[in-house]
Formats: sequence, structure tokens, C-alpha cells
Amino acid sequence: MHVLFDLDGTLADTAPDLVAALNHILRSLDRTQVDLRVARCWVADGSVGLIQNGLKITKEEALNSPHRQSLLEEYSRNLCTQTQLFPGISEVLAGLEKRNVPWGIVTNKPQRFTKPLLAALGLDA
Repeated sequence: MHVLFDLDGTLADTAPDLVAALNHILRSLDRTQVDLRVARCWVADGSVGLIQNGLKITKEEALNSPHRQSLLEEYSRNLCTQTQLFPGISEVLAGLEKRNVPWGIVTNKPQRFTKPLLAALGLDA
């Protein structure tokens, strides 16, 4: 048996840092910031969804928006400021290791964010 986990929203609550990056962009544009409770669901659609919903533009506009790159740069600088493992995850992983059950992480998050995030969370071993 092997166990695979998704990273964002399963092992780790990354939404606070992603929404903080969006709010950084919104502040720079003198726009109203969004509440984490509102924007959390936008995170599933990545940087495009965050920019699309945060700036109230189309998906196509968000794909080509310079603000999307700015959001990614801001996130890169602060990708594990508020991010943390969900409650109980450390114990689950320790239990798997104790039973010699191989486990891994799958994600569509770009490697330039994944590697430092996993290191910061202590999951890079």
C-alpha cells in the first residue's frame, strides 16, 4: 500500500498566504482587500482565479494580467508566512512512517513554490 496526498487544501492550508498575496496586489491598486473567508474558494483556481475574482476581470484578462505575475512574485516571497499543516496531519504522517507505509505528495503547484514550501513545513525529507 502507498498513500498519496494533495498538497494545497489537503495537507497544508495555503489559502491564507495566497489570499495575502492577492491583498498585497489589491492594496497596491488602491482596491478593497478581500476577506480570507470570501477568497478561500478562489484559491482552487490558482493565480488566475485569484486575479480574476479579486480584480473582477475575465479569465482571459487574468491569464494575461501583469498583476498575476506580481501576485506570484509576492507569494514567492511569503509562501509560508501563515501556511500550516492542517490539524492532525503530522500525526497521520508519523503513523504512516511508523507502519512503514510509503507516502508522497502530488500537486500541480509549480516546483519553484513547492520545494521551498515543503522545506518550510518540514516535509522535504
